[in-house]
Amino acid sequence: MPGMPNLKPTQGCRPAGRGRLAGCLRLAAAAGLLLLPRLAADTVWLRSGSTLVNVTVKSLAADGVRFTAAPENTPDPLPLDKVMKIQFAVFPVVAKPGGIVLTNGSRLSGVLRGMTPQCQFRSGALGPLELPAREVAAVYYAAAQWRKAQPKPAQPLPLATDTMGNTFTGKVLWADAASAGIRTPDGLKRLGAANLGYVQYATFAPAQQLLLRNGDVLNGPRTFDGDKVTVDLGPARGTVPLAAVAEINW
Repeated sequence: MPGMPNLKPTQGCRPAGRGRLAGCLRLAAAAGLLLLPRLAADTVWLRSGSTLVNVTVKSLAADGVRFTAAPENTPDPLPLDKVMKIQFAVFPVVAKPGGIVLTNGSRLSGVLRGMTPQCQFRSGALGPLELPAREVAAVYYAAAQWRKAQPKPAQPLPLATDTMGNTFTGKVLWADAASAGIRTPDGLKRLGAANLGYVQYATFAPAQQLLLRNGDVLNGPRTFDGDKVTVDLGPARGTVPLAAVAEINW
C-alpha cells in the first residue's frame, strides 16, 4: 500500500514459539503497524443539520459514503457534498513524541533527521519524507509541545522554546533530532533535545481536515478510494488506510 510499510514474514518473524512470536509483536507495535479493531459506532454529521449515530462506515469513494447497513431513509452511497463531518469510533494509537507542523497546518509525528538543505523526516504514518524546508512551520520535541505552538504567535519569528517555558528569538542555525541552535541578540543559544520545547519558523493554518488515530493531522486535497485515503499535503503526498483515520472534516 503506497505510503505505508507492509509487514511480511521474515526469518526472525516466523511463528516458532512464544518467545519469537512475542518478539514479532513488539517489533510490529514499535513500527506502528498494529491497527486495533474499529468499534461499530461511527457518527456522521450532515450539512442539513441531521446526525447519523451508531452507524458503521464501510468505505468512502468519489460517489459517496457507504455503510455496512445504511440507516433508514439514507441513500447508500451517501453523496460527499451532503456530509460535513465523520467521526470514527476507534481506539487511539500512541504516536512518536516529536514531529513537525507544516505551513498548511498538517501535523506529522515522527523523527526529524535534519533541516538543511531539505527537511529530512521519518513520519510514523507516511514513512520517509523529504520536504522543502520553507514548508515546515514548526518542529516540536515532545508530544505536549505542539499544542503550545501558535498559528500566529505574538513574538517575532523564528523562535525556539525550552521545556521551562522560556522563548528565544533570532536566527535558527540548525535543528535536528539531537539539538537546535538559535542566534539571539545575547549570543548563540544551544538547546539539547531533552530541553527543547519547539522551534517555530513560520505561521501555519489552524485547520484540522483529517485526523488520524495517532493524533496526526493531514490537510490538503483528498482522494477517497474505498478503504484508503490519499492526501496531497503540497510538498508531499501520502496514503493511509481508512482504519487509521479518526475524523474527517469537510
